[in-house]
Amino acid sequence: MNVINLKTYKILRERERAEIHYRHRLMGMKKHELLQELLNYHESYQRDPHDVNVTIRGQHLMEVLEQRAELRELQDLSREFQAKLKARLYAQLQKTL
Repeated sequence: MNVINLKTYKILRERERAEIHYRHRLMGMKKHELLQELLNYHESYQRDPHDVNVTIRGQHLMEVLEQRAELRELQDLSREFQAKLKARLYAQLQKTL
């Protein structure tokens, strides 16, 4: 179990609220649009791997991909990547303090 302080938690919640419109947009995307968004996420991550907002967007994307996946393998892959993103986000938030 990871422990973060209250200030970090508040920052995280503010950033997640700011990105909620992105999640709603993802929910309305077709499969080919989600694939393009996955490529866009990868490019964003390569440009700035330390950007907390990119990590939060990645979490939203992986959650939607998991929900919409038709193959178990894709669901498993999305779930595995979500765990990695969660660990990355925790590390990023610890560095912001």
